[in-house]
Amino acid sequence: MNLQYALKAFIRKENILTTITIIIAIVIAVAGLLKSEIIDTGRQFPVILALLALIGINTIFERETRFVSLQKSLDDISKSISHESGIFINFKKVPSYDKLFIDNGATEVFIAGSQSFSIICSQMTFWEKWLKDGKKMKIIAQNPENKGLEHLILPMYGYEYKEYKQGMKGVLGKIKKLMAINLSCINVKLSDNSPAHGVTIVDGHLGGTAMIVTFYLPFCDVTSRPSVVLYKSKDAEIFDLFFNAYYKNLWDNSKIFSHSAR
Repeated sequence: MNLQYALKAFIRKENILTTITIIIAIVIAVAGLLKSEIIDTGRQFPVILALLALIGINTIFERETRFVSLQKSLDDISKSISHESGIFINFKKVPSYDKLFIDNGATEVFIAGSQSFSIICSQMTFWEKWLKDGKKMKIIAQNPENKGLEHLILPMYGYEYKEYKQGMKGVLGKIKKLMAINLSCINVKLSDNSPAHGVTIVDGHLGGTAMIVTFYLPFCDVTSRPSVVLYKSKDAEIFDLFFNAYYKNLWDNSKIFSHSAR
């Protein structure tokens, strides 16, 4: 504990009364030692006061030491909690493609879930260049011919079967355009399952490095849906949970989509 910190400790609000007591005790003790007649009890009283002052100083230092240790523990706990629980953001605030893909030197992206398709449809130029550069895409789209869609209830979409089916065909139309650019770099499958989340995974072929998970909430505006960015290096357990469910299991149980399909 350096001198500057010690001085701050003495004038801290919690210590001010103890500090005043120490000063008074020291003044009286010194005065008593120099001129014992001002103290009726003689020289023993100043010595006692001096000891009390030392006890008070020691009390402050012990308290400050515990305070510093406690503060550090609280900071560590706070960081741990914020990290373990993830930091939710709305979909508009997810990292830019340059930051998530380009800056990390990514060479593959995996996309599943209708929310994630806005990543494709709104940034066709980005993905066209991505494929021209020889980088890869794996996409799982909802099968628009799935008969179960006729009876599906999805309050988070404001769901209407014909509109949803037409929208998925529109997405597949854009995917076909991407497939025409570099068919060897893009794999697409159709799923009869309706994903509960939108999932985008970076470099899944390497076990994954980062992912965006977007949650679907009933009657929630598309751009306000909560999302969380997970990193393999920091969030390994929950990262692997989503990775295995989507990149492995959902992919293995989906049907291959042909670029020649109508």
